Amino acid sequence: MFTREIYDYKQLYSLDVLGVEDCGENDQMQVLAEFRENITRQEDGRYQVSIPWIPGSKLTTTNEQPSRRRLFNVNKKLAKDENLKQEYEKIIDD
Repeated sequence: MFTREIYDYKQLYSLDVLGVEDCGENDQMQVLAEFRENITRQEDGRYQVSIPWIPGSKLTTTNEQPSRRRLFNVNKKLAKDENLKQEYEKIIDD
């Protein structure tokens, strides 16, 4: 029974389940060429790329606004506590 659980675990977390194909280490030039073919620059200056492991797909939304909101909240929290700000800066510097 234990070996079946190991098999199920390996199958669940295998790349095949996610639709990802494992390319050899020598395929880097092909990956770079595909990346260059799929990259576009939007009018606002941001770049848009396809999801590399799902051919023909594009991300329709971004996390820009939630990310900006989190950054604002972190900055506000750090402004209230100088010790926390110093610890945070130390971690970032490391």
